[in-house]
Amino acid sequence: MNKRILELAEQAGYHINGGKIFIRTTSEDITSCQQKFAELIVRECIRVIDNSTPVYSSEDLQEDYCQGNLNGHQSALLEIKQHFGVEE
Repeated sequence: MNKRILELAEQAGYHINGGKIFIRTTSEDITSCQQKFAELIVRECIRVIDNSTPVYSSEDLQEDYCQGNLNGHQSALLEIKQHFGVEE
Protein backbone atom coordinates (compact mmCIF):
# COMPACT_ATOMS: atom_id res chain seq x y z
CA MET A 1 0.00 0.00 0.00
CA ASN A 2 1.11 3.58 -0.66
CA LYS A 3 3.34 4.86 2.17
CA ARG A 4 1.53 8.21 2.40
CA ILE A 5 -1.87 6.50 2.71
CA LEU A 6 -0.50 4.40 5.55
CA GLU A 7 0.81 7.55 7.26
CA LEU A 8 -2.57 9.25 6.93
CA ALA A 9 -4.36 6.16 8.24
CA GLU A 10 -2.08 6.11 11.25
CA GLN A 11 -2.72 9.82 11.87
CA ALA A 12 -6.44 9.06 11.76
CA GLY A 13 -6.07 6.51 14.53
CA TYR A 14 -5.87 3.23 12.66
CA HIS A 15 -3.31 0.63 13.62
CA ILE A 16 -0.71 -0.15 10.96
CA ASN A 17 1.10 -3.48 10.92
CA GLY A 18 3.09 -4.97 8.08
CA GLY A 19 1.86 -2.36 5.62
CA LYS A 20 -1.79 -3.14 6.39
CA ILE A 21 -4.44 -0.98 8.02
CA PHE A 22 -6.37 -2.38 10.98
CA ILE A 23 -9.47 -0.82 12.50
CA ARG A 24 -10.23 -0.52 16.18
CA THR A 25 -12.85 -2.71 17.81
CA THR A 26 -15.63 -0.29 18.82
CA SER A 27 -18.02 1.22 16.30
CA GLU A 28 -17.39 4.67 17.81
CA ASP A 29 -13.65 4.32 17.15
CA ILE A 30 -14.28 3.03 13.63
CA THR A 31 -16.55 5.98 12.77
CA SER A 32 -14.08 8.46 14.25
CA CYS A 33 -11.16 6.93 12.34
CA GLN A 34 -13.10 6.82 9.08
CA GLN A 35 -14.11 10.46 9.35
CA LYS A 36 -10.60 11.63 10.24
CA PHE A 37 -9.03 9.46 7.51
CA ALA A 38 -11.40 10.89 4.88
CA GLU A 39 -10.65 14.43 6.05
CA LEU A 40 -6.90 13.82 5.92
CA ILE A 41 -7.14 12.42 2.38
CA VAL A 42 -9.12 15.46 1.19
CA ARG A 43 -6.63 17.81 2.84
CA GLU A 44 -3.78 15.88 1.21
CA CYS A 45 -5.45 16.29 -2.21
CA ILE A 46 -5.74 20.03 -1.59
CA ARG A 47 -2.09 20.19 -0.52
CA VAL A 48 -0.93 18.33 -3.64
CA ILE A 49 -2.87 20.65 -5.95
CA ASP A 50 -1.75 23.72 -4.03
CA ASN A 51 1.91 22.71 -4.28
CA SER A 52 1.82 21.79 -7.97
CA THR A 53 4.17 23.59 -10.33
CA PRO A 54 3.05 24.83 -13.75
CA VAL A 55 4.66 23.25 -16.81
CA TYR A 56 4.88 24.99 -20.19
CA SER A 57 6.29 24.03 -23.58
CA SER A 58 8.07 27.26 -24.54
CA GLU A 59 8.83 30.64 -23.03
CA ASP A 60 6.50 32.30 -25.55
CA LEU A 61 3.58 30.35 -24.12
CA GLN A 62 4.66 30.69 -20.48
CA GLU A 63 2.53 33.69 -19.55
CA ASP A 64 -0.67 32.45 -21.24
CA TYR A 65 -0.19 28.91 -19.97
CA CYS A 66 0.62 29.97 -16.44
CA GLN A 67 -2.40 32.26 -16.28
CA GLY A 68 -4.67 29.46 -17.48
CA ASN A 69 -2.99 26.99 -15.15
CA LEU A 70 -3.34 29.39 -12.24
CA ASN A 71 -7.05 29.87 -12.96
CA GLY A 72 -7.57 26.10 -13.23
CA HIS A 73 -5.52 25.51 -10.10
CA GLN A 74 -7.54 27.99 -8.05
CA SER A 75 -10.79 26.61 -9.45
CA ALA A 76 -9.80 23.02 -8.56
CA LEU A 77 -8.87 24.02 -5.00
CA LEU A 78 -12.14 25.88 -4.51
CA GLU A 79 -14.23 23.04 -5.95
CA ILE A 80 -12.60 20.41 -3.72
CA LYS A 81 -12.90 22.58 -0.62
CA GLN A 82 -16.55 23.41 -1.30
CA HIS A 83 -17.49 19.86 -2.25
CA PHE A 84 -16.08 18.40 0.96
CA GLY A 85 -16.80 21.40 3.21
CA VAL A 86 -13.15 21.87 4.12
CA GLU A 87 -12.34 25.11 5.88
CA GLU A 88 -8.82 26.38 6.38
